[in-house]
Amino acid sequence: MADILQEMLDVRLLQNKAMLLLCAANITGMAGFYLPLVYSTDRAYQLGVSHENAALLISIIGKF
Repeated sequence: MADILQEMLDVRLLQNKAMLLLCAANITGMAGFYLPLVYSTDRAYQLGVSHENAALLISIIGKF
Protein backbone atom coordinates (compact mmCIF):
# COMPACT_ATOMS: atom_id res chain seq x y z
CA MET A 1 0.00 0.00 0.00
CA ALA A 2 2.82 2.42 0.82
CA ASP A 3 4.46 1.75 -2.55
CA ILE A 4 1.25 2.55 -4.40
CA LEU A 5 0.76 5.75 -2.42
CA GLN A 6 4.35 6.78 -3.03
CA GLU A 7 3.94 6.18 -6.76
CA MET A 8 0.71 8.21 -6.84
CA LEU A 9 2.34 11.16 -5.06
CA ASP A 10 5.45 11.17 -7.23
CA VAL A 11 6.04 14.79 -8.29
CA ARG A 12 8.46 13.70 -11.01
CA LEU A 13 5.37 13.07 -13.12
CA LEU A 14 4.90 16.82 -13.40
CA GLN A 15 8.22 17.08 -15.23
CA ASN A 16 6.55 15.33 -18.14
CA LYS A 17 5.00 18.04 -20.34
CA ALA A 18 2.10 15.85 -21.41
CA MET A 19 1.17 15.09 -17.81
CA LEU A 20 1.44 18.75 -16.83
CA LEU A 21 -0.82 19.69 -19.75
CA LEU A 22 -3.30 17.04 -18.71
CA CYS A 23 -3.40 18.39 -15.14
CA ALA A 24 -3.89 21.98 -16.34
CA ALA A 25 -6.66 20.91 -18.71
CA ASN A 26 -8.39 19.01 -15.92
CA ILE A 27 -8.34 22.03 -13.60
CA THR A 28 -9.67 24.30 -16.35
CA GLY A 29 -12.36 21.82 -17.36
CA MET A 30 -13.61 21.31 -13.84
CA ALA A 31 -13.74 25.06 -13.24
CA GLY A 32 -15.79 25.44 -16.41
CA PHE A 33 -18.13 22.72 -15.23
CA TYR A 34 -18.85 24.07 -11.75
CA LEU A 35 -18.61 27.86 -12.10
CA PRO A 36 -21.91 28.27 -13.97
CA LEU A 37 -23.66 26.43 -11.15
CA VAL A 38 -22.14 28.74 -8.57
CA TYR A 39 -22.84 32.08 -10.27
CA SER A 40 -26.01 31.50 -12.31
CA THR A 41 -28.44 32.29 -9.49
CA ASP A 42 -26.71 35.55 -8.57
CA ARG A 43 -26.57 36.62 -12.21
CA ALA A 44 -30.23 35.77 -12.77
CA TYR A 45 -31.17 37.78 -9.68
CA GLN A 46 -29.16 40.75 -11.01
CA LEU A 47 -31.13 40.50 -14.26
CA GLY A 48 -34.42 40.83 -12.36
CA VAL A 49 -35.43 37.21 -11.83
CA SER A 50 -37.03 36.44 -8.47
CA HIS A 51 -35.06 34.49 -5.85
CA GLU A 52 -37.31 31.44 -6.24
CA ASN A 53 -36.97 31.31 -10.02
CA ALA A 54 -33.23 32.00 -9.82
CA ALA A 55 -32.84 29.02 -7.48
CA LEU A 56 -34.89 26.95 -9.90
CA LEU A 57 -32.12 27.45 -12.47
CA ILE A 58 -29.87 25.06 -10.54
CA SER A 59 -32.50 22.33 -10.87
CA ILE A 60 -32.95 23.01 -14.56
CA ILE A 61 -29.21 22.94 -15.25
CA GLY A 62 -28.85 19.73 -13.24
CA LYS A 63 -31.57 18.03 -15.25
CA PHE A 64 -29.55 18.29 -18.47
